[in-house]
Amino acid sequence: MKPEAYQGRDSSLRTIALAVEGLAFLCFLLRVSANAGPFRNLDFESSPSFPAGDYVYPFTVYANALPGWTVHIGDSFQNGACANEFILDAPAVALMTSSGNLPPIEGQKNVYLQSAASAPSSFPDAYNINVSISQTGLVPAGAQFLRFKARNQWFSYFAVPPGPFDVQLGGQDIPLVPIRSSGGDVEYVGNVSQWAGQTVELSIRVLASTNWGNTSFPEGWALVDSITLQPGVLLNVAVTSTNTLVLSWPTNAVDSLPFVLHQRADFGGKSWEAVTNAPTYSDGTNSVTLPLLSAPCFYRLKTIP
Repeated sequence: MKPEAYQGRDSSLRTIALAVEGLAFLCFLLRVSANAGPFRNLDFESSPSFPAGDYVYPFTVYANALPGWTVHIGDSFQNGACANEFILDAPAVALMTSSGNLPPIEGQKNVYLQSAASAPSSFPDAYNINVSISQTGLVPAGAQFLRFKARNQWFSYFAVPPGPFDVQLGGQDIPLVPIRSSGGDVEYVGNVSQWAGQTVELSIRVLASTNWGNTSFPEGWALVDSITLQPGVLLNVAVTSTNTLVLSWPTNAVDSLPFVLHQRADFGGKSWEAVTNAPTYSDGTNSVTLPLLSAPCFYRLKTIP
């Protein structure tokens, strides 16, 4: 999918063709299921509230901690999740609330995924254990993007992104594109357009990894929040009476993806170039006004890396 618009002039005929460009999105697992309803509790706010954890092993697992979600520790199903337990050096999934030790990214609740090796590598039976949450639901018709926010709470010590993630939808990996990053906070997006209107399984997995620098004891961590399935963004094109071209697209400081307008003269060897004209914002819409050219020109929207 490419946000492209074509404008050309042939005698009195002007032709504008629109298309939409998509993003490479995340890594969530999806399996087809006939009767599931919409995805639920994607922001974890409908989970119950829990008091602060006691950090005493074995950690309590609450069956009702993550309504709608299934939890896996390695290859094993776990009936529920811990709550407000900041679990170190062990694989676990925990609901974290505002009463816990890790403030949520947004709202009052999010989920903490911690993967790890079963024991330091000096132990002969050590092996990596990944953790995941998944659920089956209906991808809304017209949905194009999966989007979520994540945090590496250890960023001041280990300056790596949260995760690493393996997100799948319909059993297929979804490549993730980081669209915003600030310290340990990263917002990811992935392309889910091929599953629009289908009932499938979404899975978010955090992998055990040595990306934090310790080769003897691989771990991965992420707080995850604000998962959404969003429609695509349409690039609108209009020709004015003064022979200018107005390209516009909907935007919102909180909910929309950050796009930049690109152009190219043809689909030959020339690459896309960013349009240098700054967009004008008005009533939820960004717009750029350009001269109407006699030669063909194509336009697209592309997310800011």
